[in-house]
Amino acid sequence: MATSGTPTTDASLAWRQLLAGVATAMIGTAAVLAALMFFVAQDDWWRGYLAATLANVLAAGASLVPLRIGLTKSHAAVMSAFMVSTGVRAVLALGVATFAVAVGKYPALPTLLLVVPYYFALLGVETWILVRTLRK
Repeated sequence: MATSGTPTTDASLAWRQLLAGVATAMIGTAAVLAALMFFVAQDDWWRGYLAATLANVLAAGASLVPLRIGLTKSHAAVMSAFMVSTGVRAVLALGVATFAVAVGKYPALPTLLLVVPYYFALLGVETWILVRTLRK
């Protein structure tokens, strides 16, 4: 980004890095959690894993929308978009997971507990990529 009022010069690069980072974080977190579920070896935890993973895939996709918009604007817009993105992701992931528990009768503890690692993995990746983008 050149100045605080102009669009990022590397907006397309940052966008590609965000997409790759989010995909990698989702796949990596899913793999680690699947390995843990293998050791837990309980059907209700596998059901919760499925619901949490699907909830977070939807939340991750939705949280990228504000970031995409922010990257085409100023530094301040990127920061605002990041805050909106984290809120969208949290509300949507927890909302979908809660819906799965309430309506789909998924087990509450595994479903809601397994939402958390995805949230923090995505938060970390997005933060790292956006900080690198804003420092340039």
